[in-house]
Amino acid sequence: MDLTALIARTRKVVDDPDITDAEIVVLLNEASLVVADLVRLPSLAVGSGSVTTDSAGYSVAMPSNYHNWAYLCNADGVQVNLRSNMEEMLMLFSSTLDNVGDVTDVTVQGDLLIYQPSPAVNIQVDLFFSEEPTEFEIGTLGYSPTWLPTRFHKMLAIYAGSELWDDVETGDDEVQVNTTNQRNKFNRLVDELETFVTDRKTQ
Repeated sequence: MDLTALIARTRKVVDDPDITDAEIVVLLNEASLVVADLVRLPSLAVGSGSVTTDSAGYSVAMPSNYHNWAYLCNADGVQVNLRSNMEEMLMLFSSTLDNVGDVTDVTVQGDLLIYQPSPAVNIQVDLFFSEEPTEFEIGTLGYSPTWLPTRFHKMLAIYAGSELWDDVETGDDEVQVNTTNQRNKFNRLVDELETFVTDRKTQ
């Protein structure tokens, strides 16, 4: 389903001529990021990039194409330990993170790579992770989200529609029936997508 079809599908969810295509595209991009947050898609787990440490500190910005789920890190060509959170790092190293030496451990906090010890000279760190989905753009109506299995393309339109209904129904005294219905549909598709991906991994 390309962008033209996704816009049309969203308009079937919310029939409002005042909504522009540009507004729908913004919501479709938001939907893409939400799906990428909720399900670890193999098609996105091909991201990679390199950063250079700062010998004066212990953190550096992650590559611009990083989205989430870093799974492998090499510092100066040597694989290092990828810790799950900052708490682990603080338990292993001093709370000031002022150790100096070869990098042995890293963790990702938001868009920052935290490393310890800090090398005396700047080195290259290579990372592998899930990258951000390609954004929809109003000028490329033929673009199709190939990172998402075709059968699940509709979930992007359903998410966009739920957000539009939320704007319409916000402030109503009645229950947000349409918003709730669309969000329930989206959540069911998230579960189905997770199952779909998991089944492919175990085959």
